[in-house]
Amino acid sequence: MANVHHDHDHQHGNAKDRELKSIVRYIKIAPRMWKSAVNNAVVDLIDPQPGETVIDIGAGMGPGVMRAGRSGAEVLAVDPTPFMRSVMGARRLGSRKRKFVKVVDGAVEALPVHDGGADALWSVNTMHHWNSVSAGVIEIARVL
Repeated sequence: MANVHHDHDHQHGNAKDRELKSIVRYIKIAPRMWKSAVNNAVVDLIDPQPGETVIDIGAGMGPGVMRAGRSGAEVLAVDPTPFMRSVMGARRLGSRKRKFVKVVDGAVEALPVHDGGADALWSVNTMHHWNSVSAGVIEIARVL
């Protein structure tokens, strides 16, 4: 996957999501974020296949990523929050299918994927964190 539209000179996503207050909140709700029936249902509908590239935008702690990773598809876990990427990275290391999962810094407005580089993508419970819904929709269309 080419790193297009991805600038490491700035931080992605909503700045409030990186504050200590938000990290404490994420830790408190971690059990609900670790597994997700909604993410499971979305990934099941997408039905990733070996050889495909799929993206979880705002992957968080990775319930959808872990499910999709078992399929043999290349899974890109995109999240703008360092804490969430750390949790997802540790979770990835504990998986036998870790070679299929890549955790990256990014946000919906600047996905680190070349034009047409995704076969499918999803985003569950993240739009309220997006800086620009219209820019996110344009970016989703670009990578699909």
